[in-house]
Amino acid sequence: MRSVINRNLLAVCVLFMGTQYVSAQNTLQDQQIRVIRSTDHYQVEVRGDELLRTAIKRASPIVKAGKGYFAQTQWTVEPMFALQTYAGLCRVRQLSVKLRLKIMMPQLINSEQLSEQKRKRFDFFYNALSKHERGHAEIAHEAASAVYQAISMIPANLDCKAIHEKVEQKYHSILEDYQRKNSDYDQETDFGRTQGAAI
Repeated sequence: MRSVINRNLLAVCVLFMGTQYVSAQNTLQDQQIRVIRSTDHYQVEVRGDELLRTAIKRASPIVKAGKGYFAQTQWTVEPMFALQTYAGLCRVRQLSVKLRLKIMMPQLINSEQLSEQKRKRFDFFYNALSKHERGHAEIAHEAASAVYQAISMIPANLDCKAIHEKVEQKYHSILEDYQRKNSDYDQETDFGRTQGAAI
């Protein structure tokens, strides 16, 4: 029996005030966590003497609950495993976790038409915003690691169904915990503002 559990998490960052990924240590657990990462950009064109903030706000497609944002990190954690019975006991086998990261960031398309001051201001903002998003990516990897560890520690049981239910329980509990951590991270950094992502 091969099972896959999938749950989405959206981290929308830097409220209108507003990537390299830090590799984990080479442990057996990390070898079983596959990270699939992509970064997309939306195009920002600054018109005339328009403020950078105004141009980015106009261009951003990121909206949640009626509020606009400058960047976002979406991630999913997908544990995959088999349930095998041996000597009358059912166990989790062939466990791995897939972590999908999708990041959206702004990109200037007419920087050559801007003053050096505006270009430098955007570059500073972009780097700070990228740092903030890396924080969300790190939380995502922690979540994937926690899911792997929790599932791998589930003891053998006479009933495979009971094990599958235990997997579901631990998985959803961990994801709820890391949703809170994601929200706390935004609150602690004021959606990236304390990290310099203000424009």
